[in-house]
Amino acid sequence: MLRHPAFSRQASPIPHRFIGKQPTKVSANIRPLRTAPSVYPICVSLWKVVDANFLRAPLLEDYLHDGENYVVFTEQACIESYKGSGLRNVYASLDIVARYPAQVVILHGARHVVALQSQSGYKAPREEFIDREQMRGFREFCEAVRLAESGKPPKGLLKQLHTKKRLASEYFARTLQDAELMRQGVRLLTTSFNPALLKQLRIRSVLSADATEVIMTGILLVAAQLLKTHPDVERIPGSKELPVSFLFRCALGTYLRALRWIAEGGIEQASPARLANDSVDITHVAYATFFDGVLSADQKLNDLYEEACWLLHNIFLTSDPV
Repeated sequence: MLRHPAFSRQASPIPHRFIGKQPTKVSANIRPLRTAPSVYPICVSLWKVVDANFLRAPLLEDYLHDGENYVVFTEQACIESYKGSGLRNVYASLDIVARYPAQVVILHGARHVVALQSQSGYKAPREEFIDREQMRGFREFCEAVRLAESGKPPKGLLKQLHTKKRLASEYFARTLQDAELMRQGVRLLTTSFNPALLKQLRIRSVLSADATEVIMTGILLVAAQLLKTHPDVERIPGSKELPVSFLFRCALGTYLRALRWIAEGGIEQASPARLANDSVDITHVAYATFFDGVLSADQKLNDLYEEACWLLHNIFLTSDPV
């Protein structure tokens, strides 16, 4: 069964975000996907989920410069900022967004969002995904990192960064272990498809009605498995609530990524690191479908987002998203 880290019991127990309790072809995907007119006034405000590979891109500064747009951090983007050389990596990752702290939005982790939706009857708006505590301290945290980079670290900051770097390393070590589950899932999915469907996927032909039904059913089955096994789901959503479930959108991204692996081949040769990155991309996409897009230098992530949105708005959603 295809599996996504959002329902792992070890998904996000670590203090993964910025603030501690103590002191190729880049697609900007600019259009909003919510009920917006076909021509947008210049004052439209966009909230876009940022991929860690976009944090140092000049286009990010262009996106933020007009003062109307917001950059949205998921827990994965925050964790990735602690990889590498510790202070140097954090400073470089935050250099652009630190100039626009009022336009930075930090989200709760996946398990918090899953629990929130379940407890609210899947009526919680996206604004409740926001971690207000993290956001309140973001400006001060960026200033502390700047001082540390200049050789004047505030008391306790370097120890805090060292701890977060270690926890980030442990988190990504677990994702590497879990990456094999994606490979196994793609194998099982491939064997479950009949030859005609496999051929349609691999030559990228228009899918038949039967093939489309198989894929839609597959997405729903993955969603059902995630909802059944997730430790924070207290209430299973009904048919009308299902498309606005975070776990459903994780299932959608997971299934679409698996289809891409089947179509392109190469899953057997893919490294654990590449498969682990797929899990991060899927989570970015799931969050981004609640907002106005994704900012990434990875074209495959951008394509995955576009495909997920198309299916959401043309197949699964009968009304506007939450």
